[in-house]
Amino acid sequence: MFITTLSINVGRSRANRSLVMDVFSFVDLILFIDPPRKVDGGGVVHEHVDFDLFSFVQASGVEVFVRSSLSGMFMVDRHDLVTCVVMWKLVV
Repeated sequence: MFITTLSINVGRSRANRSLVMDVFSFVDLILFIDPPRKVDGGGVVHEHVDFDLFSFVQASGVEVFVRSSLSGMFMVDRHDLVTCVVMWKLVV
């Protein structure tokens, strides 16, 4: 099984994040660098139905989205203000 990943800077733009999810709809795991944020630093809700928000830490600058059909196959090993480590696990 191949897991495709994408890491991209969207410059805090909600429109850019939606565009990436539409154009790269075949990707399984997306790490958004500098995602859109609310004034208080919280995450902005996304409208895309094919991806689930997997990990977001306020003020971390990284959001991780996983394709909805693969949500149970990933786990966060570590996610702090500097690093986001996502691990793949085999679910049987």
